[in-house]
Amino acid sequence: MRRRIVEPGTYAFVATTNRDGLRGKDRVALPKPPGRRRIGIFGCSQTFGAGVDDAETFASLLGHALPDAELLNFGVSGYGTDQMLLYYETVGRKYDLDVVVLAFAEYQLERNLLRFRSYAKPLFELTPGGELRLTGVPVPAPGALLETGAPPLHPVLDRSALLRWLWRRMELRDPERVDRADSKAWTLTRALIARFAADVRTDGARMVLVNIDRTSSELEAALQELANAEAIRFVDLDGTVRDAERKDTIRLPQDSHFNPAGHRLVADGLKGPLCEAAALACAASPGSGPRRRRTLSGRMHPTIYDAFERICSARRAGRRVLEIGALPKPRSLLNLRALGRASHRVGVNLAPPTRFGSFEILQANANALPFEDASFDTVLSNATLEHDAKFWKSLGEIRRVVRPGGLLVIGIPAFMELDVEKRAQGLLQRLPGVLRDKPPRSRRPP
Repeated sequence: MRRRIVEPGTYAFVATTNRDGLRGKDRVALPKPPGRRRIGIFGCSQTFGAGVDDAETFASLLGHALPDAELLNFGVSGYGTDQMLLYYETVGRKYDLDVVVLAFAEYQLERNLLRFRSYAKPLFELTPGGELRLTGVPVPAPGALLETGAPPLHPVLDRSALLRWLWRRMELRDPERVDRADSKAWTLTRALIARFAADVRTDGARMVLVNIDRTSSELEAALQELANAEAIRFVDLDGTVRDAERKDTIRLPQDSHFNPAGHRLVADGLKGPLCEAAALACAASPGSGPRRRRTLSGRMHPTIYDAFERICSARRAGRRVLEIGALPKPRSLLNLRALGRASHRVGVNLAPPTRFGSFEILQANANALPFEDASFDTVLSNATLEHDAKFWKSLGEIRRVVRPGGLLVIGIPAFMELDVEKRAQGLLQRLPGVLRDKPPRSRRPP
């Protein structure tokens, strides 16, 4: 379906959706063609791309930047995390996704507490035992709502920020700030995201949680903690969005939705993490100049791989080797010829555990490695730590698990995106100090 949507003085755009509601797609092959990688992005109107044409959404831009993958936009205007979860469970799963992106925004919190927001919606409640219980289904039709006397949302509320705020306070009947980490809204949302992550793991896919807009610092920390607990990748664009807003216009006139520049900003921030999550080569963004290819551990450039070979051969890597960010691919660093003498090779990644050839890859976060002190002769990592929001913790853990006099080889790409470049600079600045310092004592129980 193709339609033109106009909001006078704010935006006019053309949106194409298929029968399942996916933006910018007329048809999607089912079942998925063999060898095809698919990435699905679930979110609200910021993901759908309210106010911009099909080709200007960040999902569409990512589709051009990741030519080896198919990007599917599951964004729906007005959705909360609860509706995104149900959308994945009832529709998204049939598309056989390899990577699932959940585009979180702070303003989705209050939506998860409502039974009615412009229209009736399902509502999850937490039982005393902490389990999610779905209520409000089947969702009543508008006519049925009128018969039951349920309060409709008057159109004037869409025009007045003050009236919208008053209506939300009446509906929520709770004076607390929803953006607090101890709020009812976050407690419920945390459970919803945890269930989403469990669904994705069950389906054999990888999940990326992205904070797509401005968020309170308390909630940012809670999102990172949740991502660590669920072993999923967290991408925080809060700082990127704030920095951009100080320099440029990234939102539509008289509207909080991203304009085309805002969508390009989000696409650039997500490109690297999605390349890594899907083990894809990453092309330059449209309009950013000559097309370059950035490769990660799954498809490492031969020059980089050879550099690791030379270093490990010259320094005699030893018998116990760990790779941070390992992938089950032929060009994994654990397959280096220079490691021929190694009797114990193991990798860690945020994905579910797996085996590849003679070595295993454990599901673990580099911020808290599940190994004893000085348990490895060599630690290797390429194109991984610069994406770690708490890379300094990972450096401390790496220093702890490598033996005194051991070998540490870290590769960092020469070109990166936005906040990733800042992290890489911080990584390079802190690394000499970490190597000089005494290794931290293990916090693992005896």
